[in-house]
Amino acid sequence: MLARLGKPVAALALSAAFIALILLALGASPFAVFAALWEGAFGNWLAATDTLVKATPLVFTGLAVSIAFSGSLWNIGAEGQLLMGALGAGALGIALDGWPRALAVAMVLIAGAAGGALWGAIGGWLRERREVNEVISTIMLNFVAVQLLSYAVHGPLIEPSRSYPKSPPIARAAQMWTFAPPSRLNAGMILAAVLALAGWLWLFHSRSGFEVRAMGRNRRAAAFFGIPVARLGLVTMALSGALAGLGGAVQVSAITHRLYESFSPGWGYEAIAVALVARLGAMADFIVINVSSPNTPGLRDWQSPARLAQLLRPILAETIKLTPRRPVLVKVAPDLNSPVLASVCEAVSAAGVDGLVACNTTTARQAVGVNTEYEGGLSGAPLAKRTIAMIAEIRRRTGGRMPIIGVGGVFSAEDAYRHICAGATLVELYTGLVYEGPGLVQRIKEGLVELLARDGLHSIVEAVGSAAPDRENERRNDSPTEQ
Repeated sequence: MLARLGKPVAALALSAAFIALILLALGASPFAVFAALWEGAFGNWLAATDTLVKATPLVFTGLAVSIAFSGSLWNIGAEGQLLMGALGAGALGIALDGWPRALAVAMVLIAGAAGGALWGAIGGWLRERREVNEVISTIMLNFVAVQLLSYAVHGPLIEPSRSYPKSPPIARAAQMWTFAPPSRLNAGMILAAVLALAGWLWLFHSRSGFEVRAMGRNRRAAAFFGIPVARLGLVTMALSGALAGLGGAVQVSAITHRLYESFSPGWGYEAIAVALVARLGAMADFIVINVSSPNTPGLRDWQSPARLAQLLRPILAETIKLTPRRPVLVKVAPDLNSPVLASVCEAVSAAGVDGLVACNTTTARQAVGVNTEYEGGLSGAPLAKRTIAMIAEIRRRTGGRMPIIGVGGVFSAEDAYRHICAGATLVELYTGLVYEGPGLVQRIKEGLVELLARDGLHSIVEAVGSAAPDRENERRNDSPTEQ
């Protein structure tokens, strides 16, 4: 038991020490910062209870994602499943006035679990019966859930005055029991803890839990030994969705008592990030946190310093548990202006992130003058000029101390070389690889050798940032003075 506790305790201690070093380097007092963190989270009774309240939906969604991942089912739809659970609970809860409280609360929770289970089962059915990758289907179902919730609070479930996009409050009989007012402690926290323990017991001490883990380790071998993997995959996805849906139902029944737009601040996405790092980190060379995809509603909001720090804390804490620790990088959008990019650079440096990826697809079609009649993200050659400018600016703002991965418009060795000379430590291929094929990698390698020789350089390391102003100054200072 002590051996099991030692690893997380050591990880926590290392995290605290690492943060303290960063704070000292920034000229701040670690003691003052940790005291402020403690005060905000546990400084008084209300702060401590509110921390538990905010952690509760993460327990539900984290458990949901973990169970799916145990069976190698990549359920990226916990956010949508939570929203569908909340929608089911909020819609039914309005109609339960006059019911016995225990029965009304139970019905709301069942409705939430059913809504989430349905949403998870759709992804499971598409995988098992139509061979649709569950990553794609569950991501897309997240968008559908967001729009269904928006439709509900603007239409059939809008409050009676029709002034605000929110539902009427659920019946008092359907509101979950709370403890120690004015705190928001509620029975949902107990349910979350019970389900977390039950989930662990089921996965590791039951026949069906063993079958899920066996399916996760080797699906083909599990099928060979008689495990019905198709049916089990569908049931596991439904169970995962039900747990996330319960999280939404508890939030409605115990905290908000009604539905509204932007119901979730991203609980489902945070749970996925933490679970992925915990499960897949040991197989990764590095971990990229993508907060810049233009195709995910609200995702770019996470580029704000406060929200980015909120997202990075649990992920960085998980990476410390990996042996060896894997670098963590943040992928940013090309549409950030200079002040925002400066604040992002400061935020990731303060958080202890290892590097930046510049950049994702752009939505500024007018700026690049390509396919302006369409919407959505644009990648490939039109992105190259902006990518190179961003790489150079990031290098300047970080003093060349932070590794940068350049991505955007790389179709040749010359393109890759321009990224490197601007300050990129590594270069990634996406659109170029699609159009040019795997042979592009070898052509770039051979071309880079020629370009280095042309410029009198012996390695890529010498070329990194060689076009940046600071390197130009270094070369001028090192060159012999004309007599």
